Amino acid sequence: YTGEDGVEVIMHGDDAPAFFEQLKANGVKPAGLGARDTLRMDGPEVFKKVVPLIRKIIPRAVAKAGWKLEDLRRLFLHQANDRIPEAAVKKVPCLTRAWSTIERYANTTSASLLLGYWDAIKNEALRDGDRCAFVAFGGGITWGTALFTHWGI
Repeated sequence: YTGEDGVEVIMHGDDAPAFFEQLKANGVKPAGLGARDTLRMDGPEVFKKVVPLIRKIIPRAVAKAGWKLEDLRRLFLHQANDRIPEAAVKKVPCLTRAWSTIERYANTTSASLLLGYWDAIKNEALRDGDRCAFVAFGGGITWGTALFTHWGI
């Protein structure tokens, strides 16, 4: 199915028919691709929405935790590509680069958070007491942020 914003999704599984019926009830129209129901991601539009969102939610989460942005040592982002993390951290003064594993493992979707954390530990890029953030986003621009303090493993 394709929404008014041009987003299309492909979904398989037992719940797919009910899911697409709910989409239709909410005004999402069939894509006209035959028997397969589809929705397609518009990458440039996702980029335009996600980058400002990340720039907004990191300072908000840090403030809510009672931390300062300068306290944040490492940022682990969902990595669909390298462009989103690089653009997102440009306006976060304490971060010059989000930890990235995409060049070695490609797009690992939400696993990129824990894979990046493990990679940073393995490469001794974290010290006890380092404050870190996980930031994930997904379909429909759902998002979540978790702040934590790293202690040796």
